[in-house]
Amino acid sequence: MGLNEIPAPQLPFKMDPEVWGDALQWEEVALGVFDIYTTLDNRPDANGHTSFYAVVEAVNIVISEKALQCASKYDNGVYYFTEEEQQLIVEYELLKMRLEDAAPDLAGSIQESMGALDDLGKEICPEYFGTWPTPEETPWGHVEKCVEVVPGVWLLRVGNQWVLSVTDLLCSNLHDLPMQLGKSDGPVFWKMDEAAPAIYELINLEGFRNLEQYISSMEALEAYLCDFYPDYVSFYNGLLDSSIEEDKKGRGLFVASYEREKIKKTCPTVSEYLNADVFRAMEG
Repeated sequence: MGLNEIPAPQLPFKMDPEVWGDALQWEEVALGVFDIYTTLDNRPDANGHTSFYAVVEAVNIVISEKALQCASKYDNGVYYFTEEEQQLIVEYELLKMRLEDAAPDLAGSIQESMGALDDLGKEICPEYFGTWPTPEETPWGHVEKCVEVVPGVWLLRVGNQWVLSVTDLLCSNLHDLPMQLGKSDGPVFWKMDEAAPAIYELINLEGFRNLEQYISSMEALEAYLCDFYPDYVSFYNGLLDSSIEEDKKGRGLFVASYEREKIKKTCPTVSEYLNADVFRAMEG
């Protein structure tokens, strides 16, 4: 056993080491709420988690019933929060507790932290945090119909056109040009004929593959970008060229992968990249 793996004092509740590993360090961060670090050495059948929260039901006065229902496991009177989104819930509940007794000069920073967790939670744990409210107004008028692609990403019918809308948090990794084509008013809005760069990045950078059903194909989207947004294509591919040059300074393991990620025109010129059949069905 290494110097940093001296077992911690025994926990004040029973935790099966064959399931959870041996406790290296723990802290009772609130009454009945334990922040635990374990080692899985010599525990081949343990569940693989080495950092988690445990909430002892009999003495817990902090974590709400709603939060407890989101725990990954309930065992012998103890709720275990092991996944990232579940631990986020516990941290949010702990902040709520701190806010109740916070001095005025600290309340603002606690509320700011809660707001950041709430935004993140809406993305990864909507069963507890809920989802972002559906936009009711756009820069081009009132929303007549809404189709949720994924939480925080919507297709909106406004007058005689469809509009793409994305909550601002989910736009944080988009590059300048897609953002400049949109209009921001809390969520960001794009007319569909100006949304191609944003859709491309939402699919490829953010992993929102559900958007693919609303385009005719990725090849058509890339051809549209090459024909109508050549400066954007040059910029995007230039970033990958920079990554290739950096990779070549080492072992060059990812050169082929970066080349595949470039925007290329592999099909004839298209005047439309959207899946017209899907949009007609949504209008019906």
